[in-house]
Amino acid sequence: MKIIKQKIPYLLFIGLMAGLFCACNFAPFEGEAQVTLDLGWLTPSDAGQESETRASTVQGAPANIVGQVTSIEITISGPGVNTITRTYYEWPRYLSVSVPPGKERTIGLRINVDPASDSAVLAFGGEATIRYISAGEQEKVQIQIAPVETKLVIPDSNNNRIVQINNITGANLIEKNGLSAVDIDFDAQGRIYIADPLQGLLRTPEITPNSVTDAIDRNTAVFTLTMHRNQNYLYYTSTSGPIIVFDCDFDDMNLGLVVSYDLTIEAIGGNFECTGIDVDDEGCVYIVDRISPAIHKYDPRLPLTTRIVATYTDDLNSPYDIIVKGNYVYVLNYNGANGLKIIKLTKNLYFVAGYGENTANYPDHNPGQFYGPLRFLARDNSVFTIIDDWNTRAIPGADSDKLIQVNPSFTDSSWKTFGSYGNGIGQFDFWIDS
Repeated sequence: MKIIKQKIPYLLFIGLMAGLFCACNFAPFEGEAQVTLDLGWLTPSDAGQESETRASTVQGAPANIVGQVTSIEITISGPGVNTITRTYYEWPRYLSVSVPPGKERTIGLRINVDPASDSAVLAFGGEATIRYISAGEQEKVQIQIAPVETKLVIPDSNNNRIVQINNITGANLIEKNGLSAVDIDFDAQGRIYIADPLQGLLRTPEITPNSVTDAIDRNTAVFTLTMHRNQNYLYYTSTSGPIIVFDCDFDDMNLGLVVSYDLTIEAIGGNFECTGIDVDDEGCVYIVDRISPAIHKYDPRLPLTTRIVATYTDDLNSPYDIIVKGNYVYVLNYNGANGLKIIKLTKNLYFVAGYGENTANYPDHNPGQFYGPLRFLARDNSVFTIIDDWNTRAIPGADSDKLIQVNPSFTDSSWKTFGSYGNGIGQFDFWIDS
C-alpha cells in the first residue's frame, strides 16, 4: 500500500454566520439565541460575486444549480426541543434563525433543486450541532452539505446507454448514449461518477445527451464504485482489485490519487471477484466477493495482514452489491434462496434478517419477489432502488430487467416497479445475460 497524500475531510459547506455580519439582522428575542445563514451563491443577486465573506464560507458550490433552487428547509432540534421546521421559497443572502438556548442544538439544512433542472441531484443537505448556545448568543458554525436525494441514474449496460428518470414513475426520462456503465455514484457537488469496464472511470456534470464526459482513469476496467461522503473520496475497483481511492476535489488521477489497496496481497488473496463495495463513516470498506462467496469488512487503519476484521459467508449465492444504511449493511444476494434475496447484517457482519422471494409467475411485479437483485441505485435516497435482472431471456414478456423500489423495512405497501426488458423507452437490458 502506498500513501500518496492525506486530506482534512470536508464536503461542500455553507457557513452559519453570526448575525453581526449583516446590518439587517436584529438581536435575538429575549430567551433565544440566533444564527445567520450566509446563503451566498444560493441568492441570485449574489451568485456571481466573490466577496471575502462568500469566499470564506462557501467552497465548491455546484454551478449547475445556481438559480435552480426551489426552496430551503431549516430544521432545529435538540434535547428538550420539539423539532422546528421552517421552509423558505424566497430568501435574502443572510437569513436569521432563532434557536432555543441549550445543549446539543442541531441545525439541519436541505436545499431543494427544481426537478426540471439538468442536475441529477434533487436535494443537497447536511447538519451541524452546536454543543451549547446561551440565550442572546450569536453563534458561528459550518454545515457540510452533499446530495441527500437524487434522481435515478440507471446503468443500462447492454443497451450502451445511461438512462435518467426523476423517480420510480419514469418521469422526465433522459438517455445518454455511448456508455456501458455498470455502477454510478455522486460526489459532494452532485457530479456523476461512472464505472464502465470498457472505458474506465468517467465523470459527467449531468445526464444530458450532449453533456461532457471526462475520463478520470482509463487504465482500470472499473466495475464498482462508491463515495465516502465524509471526505469526498471515491472508492472504485475492477473485479480483481485493487481498490483505488480518488479525491474528487481534483480532475485527474495524477493529482487525485490518495491510496490503492491491493487486496490479493493485503487481505483476501486467492481467487475472488469483487462486484460491489461500500464505505462506512469510519472508513471501513465492505467488499462483496461473488466467487467465494463472502462479504468482507476491511479496515485500512490496521496493520497489513489484519485488515479483514469480519467475514460473512452464510446463505450467499452469487452476492452482487452492498450498501451501508445507518447501523446496518444490506447485501443483494442475486441467486439467494427464498427469504434471502436481500440479507441484512450488522456492521460487524452478524445476520439480522433476510427478505425477498424468488419470482413465481411471469411477468412478476408482486411485492417481495425478485428475479435477481443486482445493484443499488441512488444510494443517498431514503428508500432502496434496486436493479432486478435475470440471467435468461427464454420467457418473452417476463419483465426480467426492471427497477424495484422498497423502503428499508421492506413493507409491501412501499413496493413499486418500473421498466421491462428491451431497448425501447422505459426498457432495459442489464449486464447479466447467461
